Amino acid sequence: MAAQGVRDAKADFLNTVASLPPLQSALLCELAADAALGSDVRRPDLFSAAMKTRLLARLDTEMGAAHGVSVESPAVQNALDKLREENFLWHSQRGSYSVEDEQFLAWLIEEDRSQ
Repeated sequence: MAAQGVRDAKADFLNTVASLPPLQSALLCELAADAALGSDVRRPDLFSAAMKTRLLARLDTEMGAAHGVSVESPAVQNALDKLREENFLWHSQRGSYSVEDEQFLAWLIEEDRSQ
């Protein structure tokens, strides 16, 4: 019974992520991918050219090259703010962001690896 409850919770969470606006979903997945690398790996800034490239690649894969989603800093900041408001992300005083819930993080990592 408990295992089914976990599977249902995971499915609900992943469906919720899939229903987010594309940039918010892409940001969550990229933050999870970074977290999967471990704490000793330096991560690119969320507003860096490297992160914009990663976000565009993810959006292109998921939506096609003509998606029209902006990955410029104002759009990224707005998406991060919305994710914080919805309690998907935590923002430290040092300015870094991380997925709020460790279980959600694990599910995002698992889902990203399976694709």
